[in-house]
Amino acid sequence: LVIDLYNKSRVMGDYQARFCERFRVKSPLPTRSVAVVNNVKNMINKILIPLLLITLVTSCQNKKNMNKEYEWRVSANAPKNFPATIYYASLGGVEVRRDGTIDSGWGMSGSSVEGLKTLPKTLDLIWLSYIDNQFYKGNFKLDQEKIKHIFNEGFKDNFGKDNITYHDFSFVINVAPGGTVALFMKGLGSFQRGVGFFKAEKTDVKWKDFVPMGMQDR
Repeated sequence: LVIDLYNKSRVMGDYQARFCERFRVKSPLPTRSVAVVNNVKNMINKILIPLLLITLVTSCQNKKNMNKEYEWRVSANAPKNFPATIYYASLGGVEVRRDGTIDSGWGMSGSSVEGLKTLPKTLDLIWLSYIDNQFYKGNFKLDQEKIKHIFNEGFKDNFGKDNITYHDFSFVINVAPGGTVALFMKGLGSFQRGVGFFKAEKTDVKWKDFVPMGMQDR
């Protein structure tokens, strides 16, 4: 007896065949990993937020200190027998007086403008060295932290029987042949500190701009 299975249907009557059904078991979501993540987040918040607050306060305090005003003056000079003339000079935005030919001596202060000012960050100048018969220019960034430290530390001077600490200074911009520039801080008496040594580059200035009245021939 041969039974032809291919001519037979496996669906009988009103029954429906379901061929794609699979058994699946849904497992519960993990709870331990969520707790670990929450603990990490809490630790980050406890550490990161205070650090951000400290950084913000420190930044504001540093900015406040840099904007603090101090009593200082500025002038320019040149070594003896090495005359020069300042065409333009500015220390931290405070322009230096032009006093004609300067050669009073290395580090010697001249006429200046007094008053409270923020600490200088830059030094810009153009001058003529008569020995070189050459104009020089320089744009220099200053070590403001070093300058601030000297101001805050001050210097002591004997006044009668008392040892007095002073906190006001004069800046002296010294220029020399070859484009040499030195910035000193001077106090009363013999107190003096070098706060910047630079090398300027050669430049050209029209003589009619340097001597508008035409009273001096180069």
